[in-house]
Amino acid sequence: MKNLENQLRDEMQKIEPSHNIPIPVKDVLVGSLHGQMRKFTVIAWLSMGVFLVLAVTFGLGMLVAEETATRILCGIALHGCIVMICVVKLWYWMLTNRNAVNRELKRLELQVAELCELMKK
Repeated sequence: MKNLENQLRDEMQKIEPSHNIPIPVKDVLVGSLHGQMRKFTVIAWLSMGVFLVLAVTFGLGMLVAEETATRILCGIALHGCIVMICVVKLWYWMLTNRNAVNRELKRLELQVAELCELMKK
């Protein structure tokens, strides 16, 4: 089994020697602005912007308010906006991660097919 793994590793290095180089985060984020990810990226950034504006508004409202009940309501709303920003960021990260994993699986399938062709020769 180890011999087969070593052969596969050697053949993979011949086909694509730069396979072990990690993809920079900047490239992943810029790549999310192209293709089918564009609409999800726009939705995520717009919703984060809206919740950020709401959070700032409620934060200032909490500081300016004189009544305790108003401060409590503004604080709860501020907390809700911050939680929603975190939820949207997690959703966007999970979507980006899922697409990166799918892309890597497709690459792996192509490499396995190429290796099978090379091993038949």
